[in-house]
Amino acid sequence: MARIPVVGPKQLHTAQLSPQERRLLHKRAAAANRREYQPVLGADRAAVGGINRQYRNEAGSIRGANEMSESALKDALAGLASTGLSGRYLQQAKRDLLARQEATAGSLPFLLSDAQENRADALGEARQQLLQDKASMLQSTAQDFNSSLESARGDASQVLKEQQEKREAELKENEDQGKPKFDADALANAKLALQNALKKWSENPTIEVNGDEIPLQQYNPLKSKDDYLRLAHELEKEYNGFDLHDVMHVIGGLLTDRHRHEHEGRLVQPGVPGPGRG
Repeated sequence: MARIPVVGPKQLHTAQLSPQERRLLHKRAAAANRREYQPVLGADRAAVGGINRQYRNEAGSIRGANEMSESALKDALAGLASTGLSGRYLQQAKRDLLARQEATAGSLPFLLSDAQENRADALGEARQQLLQDKASMLQSTAQDFNSSLESARGDASQVLKEQQEKREAELKENEDQGKPKFDADALANAKLALQNALKKWSENPTIEVNGDEIPLQQYNPLKSKDDYLRLAHELEKEYNGFDLHDVMHVIGGLLTDRHRHEHEGRLVQPGVPGPGRG
């Protein structure tokens, strides 16, 4: 039974976005949803404020009415003597007024408590609505952010795909023209490895060869093609990401450039062969 081929991220041209790009996309999504939900959240907050104002007005009215009733009863008590009542009739009228005065004073806490309970219920509903709308805004922000991420990754993946297709087209063109086929990533790795090796060579450290300590430039003076071939073999063994074919191509380009520079009278690095050497 034939094995099902496995496709990796490189073949899918999967792209990752930088943290800066992700923050920018999230900032845009949050700002857009704040603008969209601003009228809704503003109305929710206004509803909360309106309930508090309504309670303050209602409580003020209750206190005002109570004070007016108490004042009227107080005046009535003070005016009993001028009513012409006497004896048990006067005492009965006084008892009635005092009872009404006590009932009026006792009703104030009850009326205020009732108004407070109504306010608490209304505030609970209003604040719950505010929380729900805020949650909807955050959910919409997350959805828009995810959509933006998907779109941006799709655009980046398309760029990677186009770059890969361009690279493959260039390789195919070189192959069709009889030129050697090289991978750009392998050449970049080989170039970096060669730069590190030449830097170490210029510092001329002491190395161990067959039990002896000798200077690196004595071990490999880098004056002939064989010297560079030996260096290429060493780099191939030491590093991954390229082969001997790649590193020799990079060395050939480096030597060509330095031959040209030497011919033009420019300084060249010691160890690089001039025209006619090697």
